[in-house]
Amino acid sequence: MGYNVSLTAELCQQRSRKEAERQAVLSRIAKGATLSSTRDPTPQLQCECEGGSDCECDGSDLVDEAFLAQYAAMRVKQMQEAALKRKVFGELDFITPEQFVALTSKKDAHEAGNDMVVHLYHVENYACGLLNTQLKLLAQKLVHIKVGGLSKLSVK
Repeated sequence: MGYNVSLTAELCQQRSRKEAERQAVLSRIAKGATLSSTRDPTPQLQCECEGGSDCECDGSDLVDEAFLAQYAAMRVKQMQEAALKRKVFGELDFITPEQFVALTSKKDAHEAGNDMVVHLYHVENYACGLLNTQLKLLAQKLVHIKVGGLSKLSVK
């Protein structure tokens, strides 16, 4: 009989511990998980050496400020040169069928940076007129893309 009483008491304690754990979890869920803002988010690497002056585990010798500044200046110069080489259009050009054939059959038409949008439109179509208006605005914003319009009436 004494054995049953101690077993019952132990079960009650275990249930109360589980209930306390459950309440703690629910409380954390309700409050949200928070992390200290002062804690370093990057884990520290465990180094096999003693961490002396010849320690190669920290990677600080890989970051050379002078090299990074030189590399950044070189990349800025490359991007500026590339921007100067790009062609600038900025308007909707109304082209003839002959111009269309010439523009699309050039060797450099298939190279990068020679993008072109052509709207095949009908003069009397209201929707085509609206689209031409929007293409004029778009051509002003996307100055490196040639925008052209080819009228159905000019095609024979």
